[in-house]
Amino acid sequence: MDEGVCMTICAICGDRATGKHFGAISCHSCKGFFRRTIRLGYKYKCRFVENCKVDKSKI
Repeated sequence: MDEGVCMTICAICGDRATGKHFGAISCHSCKGFFRRTIRLGYKYKCRFVENCKVDKSKI
């Protein structure tokens, strides 16, 4: 794996990124979330007036 990618921050939650997944630099947790979302056809709607805080403390 490219060392520059290892030191990069996940664009979604701020955790340590593991590579480029689904078009964004992301960590394993976010990669899994988006993989399941796509595979299972989930549709999410924010319960907090589209002001949800997404960071690694919520994973």
